[in-house]
Amino acid sequence: MGEEQVQQPARSAAAQKPGKKSFGVGFFLVLIIALAVALSGLYYQEEIHSMILLKPWDKSGPRGAVDTWAAALKSNDPAAIQAASARELNISVEGDEVTGISQGAMLQPNPPEALIPAGPAADVEVKFDLRKDKRQAEMMMPAADGGALIYYAVPVEGTWKILAWSRSRPKGAPTD
Repeated sequence: MGEEQVQQPARSAAAQKPGKKSFGVGFFLVLIIALAVALSGLYYQEEIHSMILLKPWDKSGPRGAVDTWAAALKSNDPAAIQAASARELNISVEGDEVTGISQGAMLQPNPPEALIPAGPAADVEVKFDLRKDKRQAEMMMPAADGGALIYYAVPVEGTWKILAWSRSRPKGAPTD
C-alpha cells in the first residue's frame, strides 16, 4: 500500500507537465483562429461594407421609398416623382399632367398609373443584394392593373430612393 501512495504523486506531477505544454498549443490555436477570422474579414470586406451601407436588418427604408414613389405618382407632380428617384428620369408632361415616365431616352415611357402598386409596401418582402456592383434592395409588389411591379431601391445621401423598376403585364392583357 505504501508504494501506491508514492507512485500517485509521481503520476500527478507527470500529468502537470503536459498541462504547461498545452498552454503553448492553446495559444497557438487561438492565434491561428484569430488570423483566419481576420483574413476572412478582409476577403469579405465589400460584403461587410454593403451590409453596413444597406442595413438589411432595417426594411423600413426601402419600403418607405416605394410608398414615397407611389405618393409622388398619385400626386402627378413631376418634381416629386424626380425627387423620389435615384437617377434622372424622362418624364413626359402634357399640360399639367404627367403622361409617361421612362428610365432612359430609348425606352418606351410607362403611364404613371401603371407604376403605382396596388397597396402600401408595409408587408412586402425586401431582398437585399450586397454585391459591390449592385448594393440595392428589391421589392416585388402587385400592380393596380393586375400585373406585377419590381422596384429596386438604393440609399442616396441617407435616404432610400427608387433606382429602377420592371413591370409585367397582367395575364391576358394585350401587348402594344
